[in-house]
Amino acid sequence: MPIEAALLMPVLVVFVLLAVAAGRITTARSTVDAAARDAARAASLERTPARAVAAADRAAQGTLAQQGLHCGGLALKVDAAAVGKPAGAPGRIGVVRVQVHCQVALGDVMVPGLPGGVAANSSFTSVVDRFRSTGAATGAATGAAAGNGTGGNSTGGNGTGGNGTGGAAAPGGGG
Repeated sequence: MPIEAALLMPVLVVFVLLAVAAGRITTARSTVDAAARDAARAASLERTPARAVAAADRAAQGTLAQQGLHCGGLALKVDAAAVGKPAGAPGRIGVVRVQVHCQVALGDVMVPGLPGGVAANSSFTSVVDRFRSTGAATGAATGAAAGNGTGGNSTGGNGTGGNGTGGAAAPGGGG
């Protein structure tokens, strides 16, 4: 019995190490997914294509840094043409598409010093915020930011949110 265990032990250790490596590679790919999602959302909130590309780059870099993932060759492709256009006719929705390509060194996810790498690619599409060009925030955003209501049909802050406009407090009542 001890001889069989001694023969199986290296096989089990290699199996466990491969399982850990697969998990770390999956985590790296999930981080790249999160970077693409965050970059697309950040770009969709901007008012000009140039600012959208810059915001997408900052968001992607920030997410990767926060998660401790180092890309050997990070490539970010941002399609932000819809950002500079007006909201358009009803039914027309502008979108921002972001593609993130990251070459992750195997030494970062497995054993330090291990040569080679794995490609982690992701893309995400976010709807352009149609109220981004109105200047000051209005409606639900103002009510929620000022604490005057939470919008929807719930109450909170200084009054009932009602339709998200944040209303004033009723005499002797409110949230």
